[in-house]
Amino acid sequence: MLATASIATVAQGNTDALLPMREHGKWGFIDRTGHIRISAQFDDAFSINNTFDGDLEPVEKGGKWGFINRDGAWAIRPTFYLVTKFRDDVAGVETDDGWTFISSSGRYLRAPDIENVTDGGDEHYAVVRQGEDSWTYLDRTASFFLPIHQNIPEGFSGGLLPLEENGRWGFVDENGGFVIQPTFDEARGFSESLAAVRIGAKWGYIDKTGAIVVQPSFGWANGFNEGLASVEVSPGKYGFIDVHGRIVISVQMDEAGFFSESLAAVSINHKLGYIDKSGKVVIKAQFSQADAFTGGVARVMLPDGKLAYIDNSGRFIWRER
Repeated sequence: MLATASIATVAQGNTDALLPMREHGKWGFIDRTGHIRISAQFDDAFSINNTFDGDLEPVEKGGKWGFINRDGAWAIRPTFYLVTKFRDDVAGVETDDGWTFISSSGRYLRAPDIENVTDGGDEHYAVVRQGEDSWTYLDRTASFFLPIHQNIPEGFSGGLLPLEENGRWGFVDENGGFVIQPTFDEARGFSESLAAVRIGAKWGYIDKTGAIVVQPSFGWANGFNEGLASVEVSPGKYGFIDVHGRIVISVQMDEAGFFSESLAAVSINHKLGYIDKSGKVVIKAQFSQADAFTGGVARVMLPDGKLAYIDNSGRFIWRER
């Protein structure tokens, strides 16, 4: 992440998802055509939300978080210090006694015996249990812990978790056993069945058998999306490779995200725009932050800090005034 430009990750959502917007310091939601669907009335609807893509969405009012329905009415009153989004009818909430998990009816699923919660990838939450100082993983029903501990929650992807042991990295399954032995200097999660790994100073990619399929030759390597991955080919300059390691978009960017809906956010001279899969700049670099496209819309931040949404032609469908 650059100090002057931030490329956000893909925000998965369906085409009827609502998007957080800000008016006069308050937050509400618009649809993908830019029409206001829930008026700006909340203190925060942005920190946790990429999109309102379910039945309930977290918002903050009066210093506490709760959940609203798609009409903007409270489904679960704001009584929590912090929350997660609902996933499979389960959300994490922070109470006076610690974190716990609730159902969409507001029913508590377990005692508040958790110190911290974040997304753990796949079907898991990453949590720190009270009285412990390392992260472990809780299943999506908030019922049982996996026999895994790590200092930083890397998160599962494709059923595997990058894990360090004695200074070397490999991949474990949900049972905590190594299915790819710890032989790498660093490792990142799988995406599209490939994972970036570092050997010495260079990054390459392995498959799920642990075999190297793209030789380590890059200064940095991001995950694959839509068959392409951004890599640092020379110091401070990025291009895109295919799954065979061939450079298909030549080096030209200061930073690069990943493709979503055939467009990728890239940084050129410390401003963000979008390229297509030929490498052509199709939305000029003009933003300080640029999210991935989903449902034909991307959220961007203007240089003055104002929030906006654009379509895939670069046309503004809504912008903060």
